[in-house]
This record gives sequence, structure tokens and C-alpha cells, in this order.
Amino acid sequence: MLLFVAVVWGFAFVAQVQASSIGSFLYNGIRYMLGALVLIPVVILVERKKITWSVLAYTLRGSFLCSLIMFFAVNLQQYGILYNQNAGKAGFITGLYIVFVPIASIFIKKEGKNTAFTWISAIIALVGLFLVSIPSIHAFSVQGLIGDGLVLIGAFFWTAHILLTDRYAKEICPLLFAFLQFACCGFLCLIVALFVDEISWSVIREAGLPILYGGLVSVGLGYTLQILGQRDAKPTLAAITLSCEAVFAAIGGALILHETMTVRQLIGTVLMLTAIFLAQYRPREKEKTVSFPPSDNDHKKV
Repeated sequence: MLLFVAVVWGFAFVAQVQASSIGSFLYNGIRYMLGALVLIPVVILVERKKITWSVLAYTLRGSFLCSLIMFFAVNLQQYGILYNQNAGKAGFITGLYIVFVPIASIFIKKEGKNTAFTWISAIIALVGLFLVSIPSIHAFSVQGLIGDGLVLIGAFFWTAHILLTDRYAKEICPLLFAFLQFACCGFLCLIVALFVDEISWSVIREAGLPILYGGLVSVGLGYTLQILGQRDAKPTLAAITLSCEAVFAAIGGALILHETMTVRQLIGTVLMLTAIFLAQYRPREKEKTVSFPPSDNDHKKV
């Protein structure tokens, strides 16, 4: 599930670049409300009988906290892309959560064992992500540095979102959780958009296709599968798998935006896939054998 989410989110970077004509809060507000609307019939059909008052209260609390973090994460990322106009660089900086998550997990004691493989796989994935997202070194500008800084702050919020989703994912109704999270985030974005973005039908129609993909596929399908996938995956492994969105962003750029992948980028994809398999490897602990001193009965046996 998480690998499929990485595919969906990777192509969403293409949609975000194409949606640069529309304000960040308006774009995110519409697409998250679309994602929420798609889930309404699914929640009613699948989880209506599973919802109890205790589960509802826990789900409401978790979805509200995650929606606040998501609100800051998605808008910082989108504004960063608008500032530096470099989706590859933004993808690399966002992908730094593959380093932030294991560090945070160790500090909050989510993963205390086998940290060597955690660090090795995270470093390999980070190197691969760098090669995929930044095929060459570009000159820095003040505007670009501002954009990079915004995306970097957003990466910290994505780290918190992955860890908080892991905290709530196992004890909630996942589809209801996703619906409430999207609806709250979309509502907050639209409220802010009323004050900072230009809102008109022509602007929305111009970015219609990126909005539809971002709302129905990236949000409605992608984030829902993220919640379901994280119910059975450790946060560090989830972060490394989701970071492969950069690989599929490069593929999407080649197919849709007619970008080309260099040898450097192809090497990066191999490194990232290697990191995923390495992160899943755990050495078996040797079974402890207990030896007992021979008893008198042992000498009597034939």
C-alpha cells in the first residue's frame, strides 16, 4: 500500500507544478475537500457499524491534530515550490523526513532495536533521493533559498504527521479518520484562501486537472492508503517507502512534462529501492541453549 502511495504522491508533484497558477491555500483547500467528499459514501458503507462513541472521540482527536499538522505541511511545501520553481529540489528537501523520522522515533522510543539497519537504510535512501531529485547543481538565489527554507520546515511537519498517524492508526476507524482529517484541513485552507488568494471560476478552471488529480487520487486515495498501510508498518519503514515518491516524480516528469532521466537519476532509483529492502531486513536472534549437568539417571539409560 505504501509503495503505491509513493507512486500516487510522486505524480502529484507534477500536478503541483502544473497548479502554480492558482494560490496555495485555494488549491489545497479544494483538493482536500474533494478528497473528503469522495470518502463519504465509503465511510457510510464500510465503517458505519464499527463506530462507537469511544472510537469516535478518539478518532476526532487524532484527525484534528493530524489535520493541523497537514495544513502547515502542505502549504509550506506548495509555497516553497512556487518560490523556487524547482520540483526536484523541493522533493529532495521534503524527503529529508526519511532521516528525521528514525531520529525522532529513537528519541521517543518507538524503535529501540536494530537501529544499525535503520540508519544504514536511511542514509542509502537519502543519497538515492539526492541523485534522483537533483540531477545537477544549480545556482542559489535569495528567492530560491526562501523556498528551500519553507519546504525544509514543511519536512519537519511531515515527520510529525507520519509519527502521529502511526500513533492513532491502530485504534481508530481509518476511513472516518481520513475523512475528518481531509475535511478539517481543506476547511482551514479555504478560510485562509478567502483572505490571501484570488478566487474566481477562471482561475479554478485553468488548474482543473491538477485539482482533480490532487483531490481524488493524491488525497482521497493516497492518504487513505497511507493510514491503512501504517497500521502494519513501522514508522521508519513507512517513511523510507513513502520517500520513493521522488523516484516516481521523476518518472511522471518524464512521461508528462517530457523531462529526461539521467544516469545519475537511474542510479538513485536503484539505491532507493535497495534501501527499502534493507530496511525490512532484521537479523534473527540466536536461540539461547541451556545446558544441564548430567544426572545419575542418564548413566542408567541404555
